[in-house]
Amino acid sequence: MRELFNDTNVIGGVNFYPFKADFNNQIQKGLSLVAFMVFPLCMSMGLPVFLYQIVLEKETRLIENMKINGM
Repeated sequence: MRELFNDTNVIGGVNFYPFKADFNNQIQKGLSLVAFMVFPLCMSMGLPVFLYQIVLEKETRLIENMKINGM
């Protein structure tokens, strides 16, 4: 290294930084992770209810009966 760069100094060492535990930040990260996994699951649970309603209307012809009755 010294042959290529005469004016360069390489210094190695270890520096210890103060460690402060930030529990609020860790709790927020954990809650975000749980919400990230649970929210889509909860949203997908409503889909079968809507599909059941659509199939029920098709099976019983509720819309056609409503049109016939003037609704």
